[in-house]
Formats: sequence, C-alpha cells, structure tokens
Amino acid sequence: MNTPERPSTTPTVEERLEAMEYFLGQLLLLIEVDSTAIRAHVQRLESAIVYTAQLPLSAPSEEEQVEPLTVDSFSSWMQLCVERMRAHQAVSARRMVAIGELVTRVASLGANLGEEPPPPIGADVQSAIGKAKRPPPTA
Repeated sequence: MNTPERPSTTPTVEERLEAMEYFLGQLLLLIEVDSTAIRAHVQRLESAIVYTAQLPLSAPSEEEQVEPLTVDSFSSWMQLCVERMRAHQAVSARRMVAIGELVTRVASLGANLGEEPPPPIGADVQSAIGKAKRPPPTA
C-alpha cells in the first residue's frame, strides 16, 4: 500500500531566521518596557527618601547617568558598533551590511516579518470585481 508523503512541518532556514528576528525584536521591546518601569520605580523611591529624610540625595555619578535602553538607543548603539568595526576593519563589509540589515529588521519589531503577498485572485473573483467597479447603466 502506497501512503502519500506528508508535507514537512519542519521550518525552513529562512522561516527560522525570521522567527529569531521577530523574537529578538520582541525581546528588545520587553527590555525597553522593563527599563522604563525600573527608572520610574527608582524615581519614586528617591522621592520617598528625600521626603522622609528631608535631605537631598547626592547627585548621580557620571556612570549612573545613562539614558534608558530603548529600541532607538539600541539601534544607535549598533550603528556606533558598525562604525567602529569599519574603522578598525574588524569584519568584512558583507558582515557589516548583514548586521545593519538585521538591526533594521529587529528594530521594526517584526512589522515586516511574515507578511506574504495575498494569494492570486481567481478569474471568477476578478470578473466580480470588474462588474462591481463598472458604473450602473444610465436610464
């Protein structure tokens, strides 16, 4: 008895790469949200300490004065890294292009991942659309 072959359910390499890019984008968004929440919590704690102790806190050191991690700040950091790679000729031009493209895709948070073109429209549907677009006959 001949059984038909089942289609492979194993993702292709391209599908796996797209999934990883989407995963990285979502992870970056989660880190941004967490960074913002931590900063807000620290500010509330500092306000409570100042209110309770009635003494001002010492100014933060230079190392402590960093901007929150956001998707944009991460993209800027990666751009700086690629610029340094180029200046030091640390990696090939192809690798730098690949890194730049990856950062662009990941920073878009998967907005373009998995978007497939709509399936082709059959002749019957095209005919129906054509009829719907035609102006009604005048009396």
